[in-house]
Amino acid sequence: MKSLVLAAALLAAASDARAQEKPLLFDAPQGANDLDRIKAAKALAARCVASGIPEVTGDTFASAPNGPKRIRLTSPKGFTAEMIPAVEFLASFPCRTVELRFELLLGKRDQETYKPGEKAPKGASWTKIRNWEGVAEPFQHLKPAPRELDILFLDKPAVDVSGRFKILRHPGGDLFGHDREEGIFLTFRGAVVKTLHQGIVKLPDPPRREMLPVKLLIDGLRLPTEEGSIGWRNLQTDADNPDLAIWTFPGLAAKKPLACLLENPLPFAMKRSE
Repeated sequence: MKSLVLAAALLAAASDARAQEKPLLFDAPQGANDLDRIKAAKALAARCVASGIPEVTGDTFASAPNGPKRIRLTSPKGFTAEMIPAVEFLASFPCRTVELRFELLLGKRDQETYKPGEKAPKGASWTKIRNWEGVAEPFQHLKPAPRELDILFLDKPAVDVSGRFKILRHPGGDLFGHDREEGIFLTFRGAVVKTLHQGIVKLPDPPRREMLPVKLLIDGLRLPTEEGSIGWRNLQTDADNPDLAIWTFPGLAAKKPLACLLENPLPFAMKRSE
């Protein structure tokens, strides 16, 4: 996957003349334990490799016996000046929490009663939340949108799916009994699928078509998925109750960073050492 490093441009720039031979050091938050530091080092190195920076390894490092341990990234070819901002982004976006929330859809009549940020129907709450927005330059990354949105979320269910999904890279062709184009999919099994499927509702106003108003929250911010779709599969014998959900949306594209971020979550966000 060549998402953040702009493939040929940055890899070609990694010449011996321009490479910085010293490792990159990152500070862990105060109170972080050694196990989480090691997890952070390994996951950040894996993100770098998945993003197109080759042979990156991660470990922990202390400049003095009793000094604070830092996360250290090393590469035999070093890191070019162009690579460093991309690595800093990878370190700043933990994907520590991944959550599913369900929006309560209001009909035109109810919209007059329940206005954003004010009164909410029983069992729901207006929540101020920001989106993640994609940025293409100088490399593909994500940043918090400046403006908050009011979203009417159902209080329940709120499903923590951290570690309960898999990223599926499909080369095209048969995908669990159906022909699908090449793509990257976020897949769920088990109880999460049941919760998702039960979240399908009819729009309150005509033509009252069915939809699934689920929202994907990563580290507390919403990732827009409106242009995506969820497919259902029955891998067992109960045809009325799917046991596999396959979700695709534009943010999972091969040249975007989200898939490798989700596959390699960090226990905390990090900044480069001064």
